[in-house]
Amino acid sequence: MADFLQILLMVSPLLLMLAPIAALCFGQRYPGGFRNAVTTLVAIQFLLSGLTLARFCWSGLQAFELSLTDSLPYLGVYLDGVSLMMLLLVSFVGWIICRFSIRYLDGEAAQNRYFGATALTI
Repeated sequence: MADFLQILLMVSPLLLMLAPIAALCFGQRYPGGFRNAVTTLVAIQFLLSGLTLARFCWSGLQAFELSLTDSLPYLGVYLDGVSLMMLLLVSFVGWIICRFSIRYLDGEAAQNRYFGATALTI
């Protein structure tokens, strides 16, 4: 059974994948709130991946597999040291890009599409 930290680690990428839909629905009305929400979600993913990597290193370096349900075991992720390190790196670079883009795209009309696409990419 997966613990709470592992479940949160699976939920944050799923929320980032839904960001382009939110960009179409709410991004035009609330551009500042949407870009801050995406940046915060990427920062949360970075923190969760760092905590999971630290816990993974202290637990004896054993890989583990997370699945959404027991009946569909192929809908999940396999986490080992390399994949957790890559998740940490990608989420850190994504957070830096989002932080830079907040100032660079301030006032642009299509910033909601940009942040939606960035969240999907991350």
